Amino acid sequence: GDGSGLVFNAWRSTSGVYGDPLWLLNYPGGEVRQITNDLSGYQGSSVAADSSALVTRQLTRVSRLWVMFVNGESVDAEHATQIQSGFGDNFSEYFGLDWTPDGRLVYGSHASANLDLWRSTTDGKQQQLTRDNHLEGMPMVAADGRYIVFVSDRGGTRTLWRTDIDGNNPKQLTHGRGDAWPSLTPDGKWVVYSALNQTRPVIWKVSIEGGEPIPLTDKTTFHPRVSSDGKWIACFWQDDKDFKIKLAVLPIAGGELSVIEPAAFPDYGVIGWMPD
Repeated sequence: GDGSGLVFNAWRSTSGVYGDPLWLLNYPGGEVRQITNDLSGYQGSSVAADSSALVTRQLTRVSRLWVMFVNGESVDAEHATQIQSGFGDNFSEYFGLDWTPDGRLVYGSHASANLDLWRSTTDGKQQQLTRDNHLEGMPMVAADGRYIVFVSDRGGTRTLWRTDIDGNNPKQLTHGRGDAWPSLTPDGKWVVYSALNQTRPVIWKVSIEGGEPIPLTDKTTFHPRVSSDGKWIACFWQDDKDFKIKLAVLPIAGGELSVIEPAAFPDYGVIGWMPD
């Protein structure tokens, strides 16, 4: 109430917990002190007029990975297998997952108290692939099983990196700002991704060997996924007229967007292509 501080929520990237604690920023000194210290996240805050109390929304979310077998068009949900990490099972859907050609699952997890890449068999035998103090997530596996492309801040900013399937021999592929959501073409030659172009995200592609990235559209687009035949990119598009986010399809070479009106809009930006 006296203007001596500002309460806000933010995630510290070096934290072992994915969630936004509350912080107090002293004004005008600029010192920062963390208010909440637990496994929950907090959204929004309002301080009483006499500054004696604070109200906020607590968000505790546990989400785990499951494997279900598909028989034709039916899913056998009764015999699903849960992949348990033991720790860091909050907001698992944000960290990405993909299959290897030999039927293993590569995914991001906080199981090590840091966001790292892991690999698991369908019966839950797990192996940690990255071990450092940086963030690694959103993995995508090349069709030939040689490489994993993922997002990391080990270069100082969030960019795309490539490792061998066992997590060794890292190589930086992009040098942009906010590079995220990689998706590989079926031939394994190109990585399609979203990156900030000045003030908004747009879709680019870069060679699996690195090099100069190529913009595919100037529209506000993000979360790209390349089709199984390598001809199309599904993505989210924000209309500049009404600012609504819509599902769209873009040719792999770039060009005009085709809008799709799905019966149910995808949650958390999770979309994928069927083999056909």
